[in-house]
Amino acid sequence: MGSEWIARIVLALGIAGQLATAACADVIYLSDYTNNAIVKLVNGVVTPFATGLSGPLGMMFDTQGNLYCANSTANSISKITPDGVVHSFASGMNSPEYLAFNAGNLYASNGNAAGGGTAIYKITLTGIVSMFSTAIPRPNGLAFDNSGNLYAVDYSSAPSNVYKISPGGVVSGFTTLHGTNAHARGFDLAFDGTGTFDVVDDVAGIEKITAAGAVSNLTPPPPDQCFGMSFDSSGSAYTLGRSNLYQIATNGAITPIPIGGNYQYQSVVVQTVPEPAAIFGIVAGIALLARRRQRTPRA
Repeated sequence: MGSEWIARIVLALGIAGQLATAACADVIYLSDYTNNAIVKLVNGVVTPFATGLSGPLGMMFDTQGNLYCANSTANSISKITPDGVVHSFASGMNSPEYLAFNAGNLYASNGNAAGGGTAIYKITLTGIVSMFSTAIPRPNGLAFDNSGNLYAVDYSSAPSNVYKISPGGVVSGFTTLHGTNAHARGFDLAFDGTGTFDVVDDVAGIEKITAAGAVSNLTPPPPDQCFGMSFDSSGSAYTLGRSNLYQIATNGAITPIPIGGNYQYQSVVVQTVPEPAAIFGIVAGIALLARRRQRTPRA
């Protein structure tokens, strides 16, 4: 193997290393139920992102960076491009509230008793809606594990039950929240990347659930009744209180981030994106590799 090919391989490995270790930034998005909008936090400052929604609740990103939002008062889901342009995506559901992606399909829960209250919908990326499950009385938060099992927290029971639904739609009881109060009802849940997930409830704050179904409380919990749950790239959790966004570190330390309002923000999602400097380095490396691949004219 010639020295030129060795150089190409070394350079390609270097670019792959940059891709694997590129510096990333976590961008936080909040659904503003009061103003029918979505905002994002930039350096701790709330800035507008998208408007024209209708009772926005749950949000979820696809792999292309498009944000999907449940319009709970319009029985629909909107798709929002990375530049904040809102498009109609799917309709024909009763009061969709929380969302989750799996294998290229979007799933939406209807935990609103006034809107029917028992459905989990499956929506293809072309916006075709079908019924996935009607076995849970009031499904709220949704999250998938790495095996394609869907977990849903039931708001109708006190304390709430958490159900596990197989890829084929078979529903089984997984665990029950215990909280610090027998009336704890779950709102949202999210996996932390280690096989455990957190549930935010309306009494006890945050409850952690292992893959085996063991439940424990975050102590101390956030001081407010909280809504929404999402994790950043470092494993820190975020949940929304009355006028603060709470960051919960992996060691349990809670940091309030003032955002104002009076429970106007109802859901949170964190998007991890490469830093501009990392993107520039990767593009520059690819360009250099392309130049080296050009043959030098023979004399």
